[in-house]
Amino acid sequence: MKFLKKYNELWLLPIGILLWLLSPVLFRQVDETAAPYDVAVFQKIIFGLIVFSFCTFNVWIILRLTFPNVFKYLTETFDSEFLNLNPEQKCDRLKISLALFALYLLGLLLAMQVL
Repeated sequence: MKFLKKYNELWLLPIGILLWLLSPVLFRQVDETAAPYDVAVFQKIIFGLIVFSFCTFNVWIILRLTFPNVFKYLTETFDSEFLNLNPEQKCDRLKISLALFALYLLGLLLAMQVL
C-alpha cells in the first residue's frame, strides 16, 4: 500500500484496464443486443477515457524520469506551498510546472493521433 501511495500515478493504468474488461458486462446490462466490444457511443467514451488515462499515466512517468524535481514539486509540495506563496511566485511556479505536464500530455496525445 505504501508503494501505491508513493507512486499514485500507477493507479490510472489498472483502472483503465479494469474498466475495459468490465465494459462488455456493463453494456449488456444497458443493451442486451450489444456486442462485447461494440463501436457504439458508450464504447467510444470508455475507450477515450482509457486512452486519456493511459496518456496521463505515461506523462507522469516521463515527467518523473526527465524532470524529477518538477515531479516532486507537483506531487509533494505543490498543495502545501501554494497557499503560502505570494501571487507573483504562485503564477511563475504554477505556469512552469503545469506547462511541462500539459506539453508532455499534448505531445503524447498528438503522437498517438499520428500512430
